[in-house]
Formats: sequence, C-alpha cells, structure tokens
Amino acid sequence: MQSALSLLLVIVCLAPPSPEPAPIVPVDLVAPPAVVGEDEDDAVDTAPVVEPPPVGGSTEIAPVGDALAGGSAVAVSEAAPADDLEVSRIRFTPGTGLVADSRDGKFSMAIRSRLQLRYEATDEPGADPEFEHVFMVRRARVQIAGHVFSQHNKYKLQMALSPSDMNFGPNGAQRSPVLDAILTFDYLRDFTVTVGQFMVPFSRQRIVSSGDFELVDRSIAQAEFQLDRDIGVQISSNDVAGLGRLRYLAGVFMGEGRDAFSGHDSGLLYVARVEVLPFGDSESRWDYEEGDQAHVRLPRLSLGGAYAYQDRAVNNQGVMGSRPTDGGTTNFHVVTADAVLQVRGASLTGEFAWRRGQRNFGTATVTDEMGNEAPAPREAAHDGLGWFVQAGYVVPRVPLGVAGRYSQLRRTTTASPLTQRDELGGGPSWYLFGHDVKLQADYFWIWSERNFRAGGHAVRVQISAGF
Repeated sequence: MQSALSLLLVIVCLAPPSPEPAPIVPVDLVAPPAVVGEDEDDAVDTAPVVEPPPVGGSTEIAPVGDALAGGSAVAVSEAAPADDLEVSRIRFTPGTGLVADSRDGKFSMAIRSRLQLRYEATDEPGADPEFEHVFMVRRARVQIAGHVFSQHNKYKLQMALSPSDMNFGPNGAQRSPVLDAILTFDYLRDFTVTVGQFMVPFSRQRIVSSGDFELVDRSIAQAEFQLDRDIGVQISSNDVAGLGRLRYLAGVFMGEGRDAFSGHDSGLLYVARVEVLPFGDSESRWDYEEGDQAHVRLPRLSLGGAYAYQDRAVNNQGVMGSRPTDGGTTNFHVVTADAVLQVRGASLTGEFAWRRGQRNFGTATVTDEMGNEAPAPREAAHDGLGWFVQAGYVVPRVPLGVAGRYSQLRRTTTASPLTQRDELGGGPSWYLFGHDVKLQADYFWIWSERNFRAGGHAVRVQISAGF
C-alpha cells in the first residue's frame, strides 16, 4: 500500500502544470442608446461588431449558458488586449432592429427589416381589362448600417427583395437587389461626404421613406418628376454653421440610375438642394416623416427647393422613364419647391416640380409594313409641370390618422408626350406602433386629359411592419 502511494506521489510531482484558462470577458447588458440616422430608410443605429481573433492566437469561448448567466460570449485572443474586444449589449429595438456596439464606440452594426403587404384594385373605363386587382409583397427590405473605426465613418447596405423591388418580368429579375450602398464621412459638420448608390437629393416626398407616409404611396407628380436613386458623390450639412435652421445637399451622379455598372458616353446629373427651417430644429429631421404624431404645441415649418441638370439623359424622364423612340438623348432642367407645416397633430405638405428638355435626336430605325427600314419617329421632350397638396391629422390619444391629397400633371408644350393626369383621394391610417407597424387604406379618383367624368377608381390596403 505504501509503495502504491509513493508511486502516485512521484507521478503527480513529475506531471506538467495545467495551463491557466484564458480570461473571460463579461458581456455588459447596458449600453448607450442607438444613434438614429436621417430617415426611416436611412436609419443608422450604432451597433456592435465583434472582431475575430488573430490567426494563430489561442482562444477560449465561454459556453452559451455561462454567457447568459453573465459569462463571456466573446472569443478573447491572447495576442490582443481584452478591452479591445469587449462588447456592450446586443439588443432588439422595434423599428430599429438588432443593434450591437463595441465598448470603445469605434464599431457599430444595426440589422433591420421592413415589409409591406398590399392589396390594390383599379377600375378604369376603356382600359383592357377595365378591372384589375393584385395582392402582393410591395416592399421587402433588409438593411445593415453602422460605423467602422470611428463614429464618423458610416456605412449602409440596403437590399430590396420583393418582386416589385426587383422588377420581375417574363425573363426574371430586371434589377439588382442592391438598393443602397453608401459610405458617409461626417468629420466636418458643414461638409459631410457621401459616396455610393443612394437617393438623389431632389424632391422631398421621394426622399421620405416609403415607411413614413400618411397615405399608402407617393403622388402621381412624384412618379413623373422623381430622380430616384443613382451612383455618385454628395456633400451636405444637416445644420449649416450650427444655426439649426439651414441644410444643404449637392451632388454629381452618373445619370444612369440604379444598378449602372458599365461604361457609357452620356452626360452626368448635377443636383443641388437647400432647406430652410425658420423655427429651427434642423438636426432632428422631423420634416422627413409625414404626419404630426408628436402633436407638437409650437408650429414647425420646413421650406425646400432644388435644381437638377442632366446632360444627355438616355431616358425620357431623365434617370427614370424609357428610351425615346428615336434612340437619342435629352438635356433636362428640373426645378422643385416644397413646404411642410406641422402643429398639434395637423400637417400640411405641398410640392411643385417643373421640367424642360432639349432633345438630341438619335438615328434609330424601324421596319415598316413593307419590310423597308425607315428612321424611327422623333420623340419630343417630356416638358411639363406637376404638383400636389396633402393634408392630414393624427387624432390625440388614439392611434388613428386621416389624410387627403390632390395631385396634378400638365404639359407645358403642345408637342410634349407627357400624359395630363389628376388624382383626388385620401384614407385612414391605424398606427399600431407609430410608422413602424401600421395598417393603411386609401381611395383615389384618377382621370386623364382633364376629363373628370371619364376617370377611374383606385383602392389600396396595406400593412407595414419595420423590425
């Protein structure tokens, strides 16, 4: 017995010491609030990025059960200081998404989604068919946004995944799912630089997120005069000189619109926009969310204006539209002005747009009935103007809002092929959780060429959820 004990003691003494376990970094469940971006589509919440350990460094990861009990959920490398890898809480906020931040504040990531399901029915005399209806996924968006290495280096990637977003047709998707791909550098208050594919800073209602409307969708004037998204460079300021009353945006874009990736010989798109807020509060960007859900006691007013020049646009509406029949290009001048007023639950919005173009006719040809090739008909520039006025009210202490809108399109030259149209209608919104979760419906009477009696019906019902 004594021999056995002696042998065991010798083995224990000769065995190498066990290595000390790697330090465990606790996950703090308290973190500073997220930093929200300019509008719902552009919400940029600070969020955490967990850096992977260097290759070759030993790591130890605490089990999930230990992490939930206050242990580590982060791999810690012996080659890097533990403080650099500490992470504040990972949290979910309705309307903002899943948010995480690094403890040192240098990294952030927010993941959010937005969904819109819509039923739409139209009844238009003379159309073929006169009655149509559809139940569709109108929008399905996934967004990743935050900052890297500094809170001044922001990024955003937004994917559009619905059939409507990707313009599905008989030959499949006609558009890439990449909706926004943005890098923003805001080291200087009055000189923020943005580069990538994003919304052209032209008309207000087009810049407002589709999740922040009082009615189901934008006006017919916006459909005609919008400049949508493009790839380019922009400089801007949300608070010029720190006055709280002035913003500006100016940019140069390729003019090809969303998804452009190949070379072209057409010109560029130049845009400049200015916004004045006489009563202040420019940084909150309240004027890019329709409806006064805050029931502010003092009036809030925002006035905006923009000018755009597009050199040799390939489409008949500039960035939007289709190729002219003759295959040429158009030099466009476009001007817009808008105003937003909110007070005590009531809101009033108006916008005006004007466009004039100079055609550079092309040399496209067509084949006539005899099989002979002939020059294609020349298409005049889509010169015209459009405007809308919209009023709404959010009932106090009840999540209910009502809104109405009148919009108009008119030709400004006799040769312009622009279709003259009018729309008049409105509807209610049930705000279950503000604009994040809401049920909306609207009805519009739409007529063409100033013939009110020959108009048609349009009904839309939509539920939206952002999470």
